[in-house]
Amino acid sequence: MRARGTRVISYATPANAKAAFGDASDNADLVVRERIPHAHGQTLKISMFGEFHEVEAPVAGSFQAQNILCALGLAIGTSVPVDRAITGISRLASVPGRLELAAVLASGAAVYVDYAHTPDALDNVLRSLRPHVGAKSKLHALFGCGGDRDTKKRPIMGRIAEELADCVWVTDDNPRTEDADAIRKQVLSGTTRATNVVDAGPRREALQCALSALQSGDVLVVAGKGHEDYQIVVERDLSGQPIRDSRGRPLTKKIPFSDATIIREIAATL
Repeated sequence: MRARGTRVISYATPANAKAAFGDASDNADLVVRERIPHAHGQTLKISMFGEFHEVEAPVAGSFQAQNILCALGLAIGTSVPVDRAITGISRLASVPGRLELAAVLASGAAVYVDYAHTPDALDNVLRSLRPHVGAKSKLHALFGCGGDRDTKKRPIMGRIAEELADCVWVTDDNPRTEDADAIRKQVLSGTTRATNVVDAGPRREALQCALSALQSGDVLVVAGKGHEDYQIVVERDLSGQPIRDSRGRPLTKKIPFSDATIIREIAATL
C-alpha cells in the first residue's frame, strides 16, 4: 500500500499487562510503551510518531489498549488532530455489559459487569481483570448459571471462579423453569477451596452482600447477564404455585432486572 502512495499507520500493543513492547514494535507509528492497570481502568504510556503521551483510559483489559491504538490510527488517518484524538481517550466508555465499569465505591473499589456466561468467557474476564487488582486487594466474582441450559458447565464455572478469583459469590442468573437453589448447588459442587462462597440466593441480595464486602482497591466482576435488563423466572399464582400451560409445562415471565442499575443503587447507599 505504501508503494501506491497510501498512508499506512502501524500500531503495536504490550505483549502482557505490565511490560513494554520489545524491539519488534519499535518501528510502529503508535506504540503502547507501558500499560499500568488499576481498579478503574489503566494508564497508557503511548509513543505516537516518536512523541510520548501519558493518558488515563477508563476501560479495563489489555485488549482495550489495542482497540485504543487502532481507534487513534483511524482518527489520525481521517485528519483528526493528534492532541484531540489523545484527549478523547479519557472520555471512553465501555460497551454496556462488556467489562462495563458499573460503579466505583467510596472506598475506591470498582464493580464491573460482563456478559460472560460460559466457562471460557468467565475464564477470560477474570484473567483480564486480575492485573487491575492491587497487590493487597482482592478480585471478587459474582455469577450464576441459567436454567434449562447446559448443566455440565455449572461445576466447571464454579471451579474456574475459585481458581481465578479470591472471593466467589454464587447467585441466580435466569432460572427459567428450573429450581434456582438446585442450580446454585450444582455450581457450588465445583468449588472446594474458595475464600468466600456464599449461597446468596436472589441476585439482588447477592449483589448487596458482595458490594458490602469490598475493600479499597478490590475489584468485583458481576458476570452472566451483562446488558440484559430482565430476569427470566417461573410465573406463579397468588399461592406461589407455578402456572402451567395446557401441556403442564411451567410458564415463565421476564421481570425487570439490570445488574448495572442495581449495582449503582446499592453503591449509592454504601
